Amino acid sequence: MIKLIIESTMSPTLSMRKNNSTIIGECCPEHYEIGKRYPDFYMLEPFIEEYDIDLNSVSNGDVLIRDWQYGHLKNTGYRPCQVILTDDTNSIQLFDGYSNYNVCKDPIISKDTHWHKLDINYLYSR
Repeated sequence: MIKLIIESTMSPTLSMRKNNSTIIGECCPEHYEIGKRYPDFYMLEPFIEEYDIDLNSVSNGDVLIRDWQYGHLKNTGYRPCQVILTDDTNSIQLFDGYSNYNVCKDPIISKDTHWHKLDINYLYSR
């Protein structure tokens, strides 16, 4: 006879392990900042205006986050980026709080990359 050990998903240790990285005060921010690293997706989820947007439809001033939760790339945190340049080329230029970089907006080339548009009204302004 084979002895089975069944662990319930309602186990108290599971929730303790899941919540031990949450820092008090960071769970529900009221605003977000360009370039600030947010370790978990749920911290920016209330500010998402549109999920899985087409990069051909963004305009200057839009704020985007890259979605890492699909697991095909290493999660380096969720950093809101602002679109600073869109033109007729095949890329857009983003500012992440520290530097500018280009992102390809061709849906065939960037099919594994998902971007979400954040509501600009909740952007923290100093």
